[in-house]
Amino acid sequence: MAEDDALMELRQLRYFIAAVEAGSITAAARKLHVVQSAVSRQIANLERELGVDLFLRDKSGVQLTDAGRVLYRHALAATKHVEAARSGIHEMGSEIRGQVSFGIPHSIAVILGLPLLRAVRSELPLVEFTLVEGMSGMLAEQLVSGRLDMSILFEIDALRGFECQPLVSERLHFVSADPALRERLAGAAAISVVDVLDRPLILPPKPNGIRMLMERQVLRSGLSMRVIANLTGVHTMLAAVKAGLGDSVVMAANPEFAGYDKDLLALPIADPEIERPAALYQAESFAPTLATAGVRDIALRLVRDFLDTGKWTGARSLMP
Repeated sequence: MAEDDALMELRQLRYFIAAVEAGSITAAARKLHVVQSAVSRQIANLERELGVDLFLRDKSGVQLTDAGRVLYRHALAATKHVEAARSGIHEMGSEIRGQVSFGIPHSIAVILGLPLLRAVRSELPLVEFTLVEGMSGMLAEQLVSGRLDMSILFEIDALRGFECQPLVSERLHFVSADPALRERLAGAAAISVVDVLDRPLILPPKPNGIRMLMERQVLRSGLSMRVIANLTGVHTMLAAVKAGLGDSVVMAANPEFAGYDKDLLALPIADPEIERPAALYQAESFAPTLATAGVRDIALRLVRDFLDTGKWTGARSLMP
């Protein structure tokens, strides 16, 4: 294949990705600062070479076909590899620079997010760092599609083709602002699953991991669960608990990190204990740049420090 053909293929992929993410050929052209006909031509060439339609086109814009969705996933990975190669070359003989995207679940972001951002800014000032906070399932999809360089996910060995570094196993905790319950459980070391299920609960909606763990306890116990509200945001959920609107179940129990105050009851759940493991994932096929390796090292160091110093309450180390 000629060098010009290879360059043209890379341009085709970039134009294709822009059209997918912008939702239309016109918007993609504006984003790329090229004329609309150039984007249309490159995508048409790509469809002709592959022998398939990549988009369904209508007046509102474009939508991916099944073939288009497959190409989009691989196109993201291919362009990321090219950028990694470029960054690796630029890093030779110079300070570490580049772009790194890191995924982190909401409950762990409460503990690790800000310290990680501070450490990366301090130790890798020329690295453009993107911290993506979300539910573990959404982060896994972004990692597989190539939008994230690495991500902390719940569950161990959940993704094929990805390096998995186990980090912690967190114990679920019950939180409440009910004064009567606080008085009744004063001095208690834990609260039973049966007692938790009997409380008015504010929980994340399905398929959130905490919610699914609690749903499994419902099935095992044969009891029902009183969910009075479904909230996706950790901070809003804790604010609702503080306001006395209901109780909740969370992963991190340390007031310093989770935003609890001294008036909140926070107890680990027992009979049985409920734990959820977390691990750091990175694609096996992706050759890490100095920037991605640096961010990974910082994240692992912070997790180890929090565990060693006891700052990550309710977490059990899974690190070697």
